[in-house]
Amino acid sequence: MNDLEFYLNWYNKEEERRTSIENSLNIPIGILTAIFILQFFLIKEFDYKDSSNVAKYFLISFIAISFISNLITTFYLLKSYHNIYKGFEYKGLPYPSKLLNYKQELIKYYKDHAANFPGINGEQEFEKYLLNKYVTYIDQNAYNNDCKSKSLHSSRRYIFISIFSILLAFAPFMHNFFKHTEKTDNVQQKDFNSLNNRILKLEDYVKRAKSSFPATAPPTAGQTYQGRK
Repeated sequence: MNDLEFYLNWYNKEEERRTSIENSLNIPIGILTAIFILQFFLIKEFDYKDSSNVAKYFLISFIAISFISNLITTFYLLKSYHNIYKGFEYKGLPYPSKLLNYKQELIKYYKDHAANFPGINGEQEFEKYLLNKYVTYIDQNAYNNDCKSKSLHSSRRYIFISIFSILLAFAPFMHNFFKHTEKTDNVQQKDFNSLNNRILKLEDYVKRAKSSFPATAPPTAGQTYQGRK
């Protein structure tokens, strides 16, 4: 393998690495979105009235830690994706038509001035040109990929902190949830018992009301009714 092939392979690997890093951003973005939804859910559904101050303190503290970690994660993701607002400038070879024209110009130039450049031809100089271009572009692209990879690694670290914090926030939330559920069941049971007692009292009242009035006897055959005169 000559020098040109070596640097060409390196250049292609940096291009593949760039694509791999950018594709890796999808997973932390999805996790980040899910954590934001969980934070909103915990804050909205928590029963602050029927909860101790300690539970409120732990819930809000863990959610705050998770939220701050999410913001830091968002910063590093933006830095990894687009370097915040600056962007990443990747270097690449010119269009093939320009390369071909430049090669032909070099061949013609060194052919016309062969007396001034003995032992040098245009094709050799063109390979040197490509080699220098690849080395320059690899330096720039590898630096960009290193910056992206470093920012992505930092974002994963803060995502882990955010996930751990939101899981801890579920402890006071679940305690409050089951406590509220038990209280609701007790209230429903009391309401049911109260309603049942009222029904029994109403039935008893109806029975006593019926027993206090004698049944009306049906009219006999000799009984007459006073009609209209």
